[in-house]
Amino acid sequence: MPATLPKPKKILVVVTAVIVVVAASVLLLDRSVSSPVSHDEHEFVAGAEMVRLNGAMPYRDFPLFHTPNLVYLYSALFALGRHLLLIARLVSVACAAGLLAALFAATYARFAQLGQAKRLAIAAGAVVVLLTNPQFAFVTGWGWNHASSTLLAVLALLAHLHAGRTRHPIRWTFCSGLLLSLAAGTRLSFAPLGLPFLIGIFLFPSLSRRRQRLGAVAVFIAGGLVGFAPTLALLASAPRAFFFNNYQFRMLYIQYAQLHYLGRVHHGMSLASKLLYMRREILMAHPATLALCVAYVCMLLASPGRWWRGRREHFEVALTLMVLLVLLAGALMPTPVHYQYFFALVPFLLLGLVIMTAAKAPDPGGRSRGLALLAMVAMVGVVHGSDLYLRDGSLIQPSRWRPVVAHRAGQALRRVAGGGKILTFAASYPLEGGGAIYPELANGPYAWRVGPYMTPEQRRRLQVLSAEDLEAFLRDDPPAGVLVGFEGDQDKPLIEYARRHGYRRTAVEGLPDAALWLPAAPAEP
Repeated sequence: MPATLPKPKKILVVVTAVIVVVAASVLLLDRSVSSPVSHDEHEFVAGAEMVRLNGAMPYRDFPLFHTPNLVYLYSALFALGRHLLLIARLVSVACAAGLLAALFAATYARFAQLGQAKRLAIAAGAVVVLLTNPQFAFVTGWGWNHASSTLLAVLALLAHLHAGRTRHPIRWTFCSGLLLSLAAGTRLSFAPLGLPFLIGIFLFPSLSRRRQRLGAVAVFIAGGLVGFAPTLALLASAPRAFFFNNYQFRMLYIQYAQLHYLGRVHHGMSLASKLLYMRREILMAHPATLALCVAYVCMLLASPGRWWRGRREHFEVALTLMVLLVLLAGALMPTPVHYQYFFALVPFLLLGLVIMTAAKAPDPGGRSRGLALLAMVAMVGVVHGSDLYLRDGSLIQPSRWRPVVAHRAGQALRRVAGGGKILTFAASYPLEGGGAIYPELANGPYAWRVGPYMTPEQRRRLQVLSAEDLEAFLRDDPPAGVLVGFEGDQDKPLIEYARRHGYRRTAVEGLPDAALWLPAAPAEP
């Protein structure tokens, strides 16, 4: 925003941005509180509560198949209240709203040569594009690490782009390294973005000398080390467990996936099936995402020579393209692929479209083409995204919010099972009521799934539990209850244990599809 903007106009910009972001946040909150509990949330919620209550260390004391920043954030916030899932989802909504706010501000600033009304309209249109994208709506509904890590990565790119234009790039280069490492410390798949960011430094118009560029590289790395410090501390304290949780688990999970997903194209196992999955489930299934991709490619190919002949002038286009290519490779790399892995591409595609449209603004034809494409994507999103929000009217009835229902279910578990440990793959429910869980199952079913592909000694050392360990593991620490009904066939060993030991099946208040098995007689203390 220009420094010379009159105060009344500044106020109008701020008021408009607040109205747009608050309205969008209401829609995001509605979707979040109406979404059922996902097993992907337990890992973050349960891990955070174990850190808060027991001072447990991720990797060493319980499995966590992600980098730890979000667990630490949740752990601090859980001290504010006992509605754990609700707090986690509010964080996700806040991060999604932050993404919209950052996009609004970045878009408004890019079109400084236009009138204020047009700038506000374009910025609001960019928000509409992202808000009505089904992948954006999908990931912001749950308390996992997609919205938070993507927000940090987008802020890192914006800081990096600004560093390339400002006369004093050092502080902004440090900030970009810091923000990117915080993103990687929240979701490790953002770590490879360090490569295009480093390459981008050598394209900065603000750095004309080799010594300046090397200094900027050093500052960027310094910021990265500061932001990645919590993760590095865990690596230093438990290197073997860190390596297992962040790498070996994924190799073992491929074996599990080959057995359970073999032949299912929609869970891409080979590169060909992954590309087919992307075409069918991401592009063809969602016109809004397809339209955004087409718009970006059209702008990129409209005058490709211009972007590369003036690569210093337009380094932002080259940097954004490199970021997108790295993110696409990262989305296709895991086996199997999943829908949410492609989400991070969406805000960067939109940001790239905005950057190219603004860069062409001195050329009336290029500006008109870019704005027309942006408007087309927004219209497609509105037409096909009308059912993403305000789905069941529960927003104005907090008692119906899914996290609130989950909290009541946790309290009901505590009343009937006491404060003893609950054996379950849905660890958030006992913790919601102030109960206890087994650390080995803190991350839901995921560690359990790879247990059969590890030796008993490896499982013991790395806090992993398998069906063959269950009897011996629980011999001296039997559960106060066995909560099942969330993971299908994987629940069978837990049910068999309950039956062998005389547990009786009961219903669970607030969880109609679940069952709680209780000891026939109170367990001895």
